[in-house]
Order: sequence, then structure tokens, then C-alpha cells
Amino acid sequence: MINFLNKFGAFFIKDLKISLSYRFNLLVQVLGLIFILIVAFFSLKEGSQIQSNLSYIYFFLNLVSIDFMLSAISVFSREIRTNQTTGTFESMLLSRTSFFTIILSSYARTLVRCIFRAIFYFIICSLFFNAEIGFFNVLLLIMSLIYNSIPFIGIGLISASFIIAFKVGDITTFFISLIAIFFSGIFFPISSLPHFLHFFADINPLKVGLETAKILINDNFVFVDLLPYFMMTLIETILFLPIGIFLLHYGFRLAKKNGNLSFY
Repeated sequence: MINFLNKFGAFFIKDLKISLSYRFNLLVQVLGLIFILIVAFFSLKEGSQIQSNLSYIYFFLNLVSIDFMLSAISVFSREIRTNQTTGTFESMLLSRTSFFTIILSSYARTLVRCIFRAIFYFIICSLFFNAEIGFFNVLLLIMSLIYNSIPFIGIGLISASFIIAFKVGDITTFFISLIAIFFSGIFFPISSLPHFLHFFADINPLKVGLETAKILINDNFVFVDLLPYFMMTLIETILFLPIGIFLLHYGFRLAKKNGNLSFY
């Protein structure tokens, strides 16, 4: 475990240094955050004070939830594609580091970035939009966001396995993300959909995470109310994560057998 954490931290430091070296990319991210804040202010400022404050909280909850989902579902495919095109897979796999450690460690910088960005959004929401959200609520929300993104990690591993084995583009994550957002209830209420489609919304990890977050922002929430959502996420984790690990391991074995780990 200590060995894994050391390598996890080493990958994080390496990716962080690479990110900080691209200063223009940092500028673009800062401008993007400013744009999001401007959109939030002008789109939600109408209405009563209480409704506006709650709308701001929901707006940032939706934004952070989508951020965690897209990061969890796409980071593995992106890192594998980068390592394939640069030809660095062989050198890493020839080391004593397991392929599973390499793949999970590639998520280190992305996870830390998502956490800090979520904290930043909640701080902005509290300071500048007068939304009542306490430190304990923020801590619970971060833990909930990480937990509810685990099923998407499994889906991301499944997508990454197809890239390793078949050299295909990362188109599956695009469609899965669209479907998850469509059935999340962010842009329109799920009740407006036909009744037979409600089932897909109920099992959507993104919607489950949003419903969990809405309960957690209430200071008087009861833990029993969270159990159905926690159980749904646990079931999806047990379903998708082992499948993703198995297919990724199979993809590596197939790529080693065919000698096509790299792609120039």
C-alpha cells in the first residue's frame, strides 16, 4: 500500500509539473472559470433572494458533478492514447510497476484538480453569491462526488481497454457522457420524459450523485435518506469497476501478444 501511494504521488508530481509548464493552458482555464462565474451571475440573478441562493448552489453542484464525471470517464483513455503515441508504454510496463498502478496513478492529477476546483466553486458560491453552505457540507459533498464518480471510473477503464486492444478513437466516452447528462435532470425535469425512460434516469450515476448532493446541502438531513443512493452507487461500482479492470488487463495482454502497445 505504501509503495502504491509513493508511486501515486510520483505520478501526480510529474503530471503537475507538466501542467504548470504550459502557462497558456493555465490562462485559458482561468478565463474559463471567469466566464462560468459571469454566466452563473447573469442567468440566475432574477427571482427572490432565497430562490437565487439555492439556484446558485444547484448550478455549481451540476457543474462540479459533470466535471467529476467527465474527468473520471475520459482521463484513462486520454492518458493511454498519449502514452501510445509517444511510445512510453513499453518503458513503464518493463518496470516493476504494475499496469493497474500506472493507470490509476494517471488519475491522480485529475482527481486533485477536480477537488480543488470544486472547493473553489463552493467558496465563490458562498462568498459572492451569498449561498449558505458550511465547511462540513463542503467536506461531505467532496466525499460524495468522489464516491459517486467510481462507476464512471469503471466505464472509463472499459473504454480505455478498447483503445489498447483495437486502436479505436475515444468515441464511447462521448456518447456515454451525453446519455448521462441527458438523463441527469440538469437541463429539464425527468418527469417530462416518457414513463418507461424514468428507469434509465434512476440508475444514472450522475443523477444519483446529484440527488445525494442535494440532500447533503441541507444541514438537517437524515443519513437514512442517503442509503438508497449509496446502495445504487455501490451496485454500479461492483458491476462496472471489476469489468473495467478485467477488460483493461485483457487488453494489455492482447496488445503485448500482438506487439502493438505503441501507435505512432
